[in-house]
Amino acid sequence: YFKQGCPCCKKVLESLHEEVAADFRVFYKQNDDNEKRTREIGGKVQFPLLVDEEKKVIMYESDDIVRYLRENYGR
Repeated sequence: YFKQGCPCCKKVLESLHEEVAADFRVFYKQNDDNEKRTREIGGKVQFPLLVDEEKKVIMYESDDIVRYLRENYGR
């Protein structure tokens, strides 16, 4: 989940496009539904939010997300 204009979200998106081989669904914060969903998933409204349903991983911090994506889905 991403929020447009968020520099931390931008960092994760750039990493996705440049370094990650897998396909991902990206949800942008466009309405209250995504805020509500992030709270339901992780307990707080914060962006970016990574949800890896296959590995049951949830994380918010952009540096952790980038590292996780590189290690698990890198090219």
